[in-house]
Amino acid sequence: ALYPQWDDDRNLAPIGQEYEPGIDDNLWVFYDPGTHYTGIVFGAVNRLYPNRVNVYRFVQTQRTTLEYDVKLIRDELGGRWLEGFVYDQAARKLDKTGSTVAGALWKLFNAKGYDVRMHRGMLMGKSEYLATVPIMRGYMRRPDGQTDLILNRENGCPLLRWQIMNCAFKENSYELKESNIQEGNDHGSDACRYGLSRRPVWVDRGNNPKLWGDGVAEDMDGDRKNLSDLTPGDAAFQHPPQPPEASSPAERQRRTEAAKRERRLKAARSIW
Repeated sequence: ALYPQWDDDRNLAPIGQEYEPGIDDNLWVFYDPGTHYTGIVFGAVNRLYPNRVNVYRFVQTQRTTLEYDVKLIRDELGGRWLEGFVYDQAARKLDKTGSTVAGALWKLFNAKGYDVRMHRGMLMGKSEYLATVPIMRGYMRRPDGQTDLILNRENGCPLLRWQIMNCAFKENSYELKESNIQEGNDHGSDACRYGLSRRPVWVDRGNNPKLWGDGVAEDMDGDRKNLSDLTPGDAAFQHPPQPPEASSPAERQRRTEAAKRERRLKAARSIW
């Protein structure tokens, strides 16, 4: 098994306690487009467990259009903002028309009648097995034995569970690379790998409506060369800028003098 960490008792919602997104949950979509099947995973991250992804719905469409998929996402959101849309990096490959799946999706998300609004925009997920399988295993079972990945027992999630449990290496192959993984019905499990590679974390959007910006600003087909693995908001989050005064020579000098004064006061108190 590719994911021996999976455990129904740990990774499935308790019977009768299906997860429903709360009003301040961050909503995520993980997307794996395919020629025949497409996997769409809907996840929520809440305030109480800010690193846990609660998968509350899974949809696997067959031979549908991108328009159909975007309408499905729009209807599921019901007007709510999406925190992020994570897609397979293969969606950036050019087709015969010179377009990409990612670019077509971006135009649809912003088209009149669709209007899927996002805080962090479209994010490219990692796809390499060597990088993403350990991440997904870590979500299933943390070092303390708890989990950061829970699936509902309904709403299409049984198929996702089946896909995760049936991911396996080919015979006598154990190195984490695509050629060693058995081919099969894995659009849901792949979508999870891509999504979790971005490590969703809860953000209080009530107090931080603009944190990380309002989404991707550029047309994904019109500005392909300038696209990077991280949106500007992601980069700022991973390397938050420090206040200028915190690292300036004047501030360092001020802190040094303050520390000296504190030591002198302590020494004087000990004498008294």
